[in-house]
Amino acid sequence: MSFTKSAEPPEAAHVEAAGLRWLKEAEAQGGPRIAEVIAAEHGRLVIETVSADGPSSQAAAAFGQALARMHGSLLAEAEFGELPTEHPGRASAVRSG
Repeated sequence: MSFTKSAEPPEAAHVEAAGLRWLKEAEAQGGPRIAEVIAAEHGRLVIETVSADGPSSQAAAAFGQALARMHGSLLAEAEFGELPTEHPGRASAVRSG
């Protein structure tokens, strides 16, 4: 199953897709499950639907640990809050920052 969303401005679909792909890289290091990007087109983003488990203290603890692993694996290549070099949103973030 998939989920489709419209993006405004239209370039935002490509920026969000790049961010999701970057975060997904952390799954190999034990990061949290990130939805797969199926398609990113001008003004439209299609991602897989991820089913949710019910809330529990065990799920919260596991997610927190996975989130910490994700941050640890991504920070090795970038400063906090910095986008990877190939990310399409990087140029606009550098200009506005």
